[in-house]
Amino acid sequence: MYKAEFHQEEDFRVVIWRNNSVDTPYDTPYDTPYDTPQVKTLLKVLGQGAMNRKELMEEIGLKDVKHFTQYYLQPALLAGLLEMTIPDKPKSKNQSYRLTEKGKRY
Repeated sequence: MYKAEFHQEEDFRVVIWRNNSVDTPYDTPYDTPYDTPQVKTLLKVLGQGAMNRKELMEEIGLKDVKHFTQYYLQPALLAGLLEMTIPDKPKSKNQSYRLTEKGKRY
């Protein structure tokens, strides 16, 4: 759902349209990088807790780290659907991932 914000000062007017929902207004299934079956599968598997990369891959049934990172993990992170439990150390062996509020709503 788009919501308009109007700002006007004398003869100058600005209209800002903000998308307040996770869904896209387009009619194709893959309009955003995270609107894919892979990301949806990852979000379902993750649930409410935190899991590391190995646990997520096992749960989904994948063995190729590069494929998992490119098609599952990165799009979800870039879209703000997942967050790292140790954001200062992205390559930590103890790194896990959890849903953000946006990810929970999605």
